[in-house]
Amino acid sequence: MWWHKASVSMISEKVGVMDGIERFNTFLKPHPITNQPNVIFNPQCRGIISELGGCQNPFDGQVHVYTWRTDRAGNVVGREPRDSFNHGAKAIVYGLVVNFGYARLAKEKQKITVKRW
Repeated sequence: MWWHKASVSMISEKVGVMDGIERFNTFLKPHPITNQPNVIFNPQCRGIISELGGCQNPFDGQVHVYTWRTDRAGNVVGREPRDSFNHGAKAIVYGLVVNFGYARLAKEKQKITVKRW
């Protein structure tokens, strides 16, 4: 129905949390050659900005940041962040993976061998 009404195709692919964070992080870093940002958020996009810690949540005015679980001493606990206050981040991750693919892990890069003649 989405295709017939609005020419929008639905893509369904589960993206792992850490795979998504890795891809998102590649866009948060400046471009290595131009030193320009790879992603810029319009100041009106207060939802995603609040998830990244840049402002209060636009819906309730509270501070809700997408964060890692921590113990009382502030040490990270577990291998994945809390699954809350991340709707904007997840939407961006899915868009980045669909349009640019997954980021490659350093381990995968090391597997590539160069033949010398």
